[in-house]
Amino acid sequence: VNWEIQAVTIYAKTQNSNSLIIQNKKNEYEFRKDLSIGNNQVVLNVEAEDGTILNYSLIIVRQTKLNTDSSLLSLEIEGYDPFDLSEQETEIKLFNLIVPYSETTIRVKANPTSEKSLVVGATTHTLNVGLNQIDITCFAEDGSYTIYRIYVFRDALSSNNYIERLEISAKEDFVFHKDTLSYVIFFEEKLEKLN
Repeated sequence: VNWEIQAVTIYAKTQNSNSLIIQNKKNEYEFRKDLSIGNNQVVLNVEAEDGTILNYSLIIVRQTKLNTDSSLLSLEIEGYDPFDLSEQETEIKLFNLIVPYSETTIRVKANPTSEKSLVVGATTHTLNVGLNQIDITCFAEDGSYTIYRIYVFRDALSSNNYIERLEISAKEDFVFHKDTLSYVIFFEEKLEKLN
């Protein structure tokens, strides 16, 4: 039975009205049995008219209170600061992390608040370039759970091959724009050297 049930009422009646339940010397018996956590044994002894006795044994198992804590004590990506778990009061808790392109995998570490909880997803994850969603789920014994969702953004390699600044000392009115790839420049005087 569930841990919340502290007692049960048991009713027994013999098939033959001349048989007696020894505990009360009648053919019907109703009583309350207080339950402790774990196994609770109830024995009913029935005596037939001819004196033979049959023993009935009931074992009532009262479950322990199930853990309802699906929270994490700590959550971190190996090599980075732990996430702050105190700020969010929602069932799905959201976190963000940006990693460089060189990080192809990350290892998630998570510790449940209760030792009776089960954490799923705290392992090594392969990262794609761009946005990656990693869900860590903490399950309590009673089946409730909390999702810790980490959005990991893995940077791409830079495709920026632009020149930031281009100047020509002998041509002060020269205007450079990074999207213009070819220039034709005329000089009015003969130059010995171009800087």
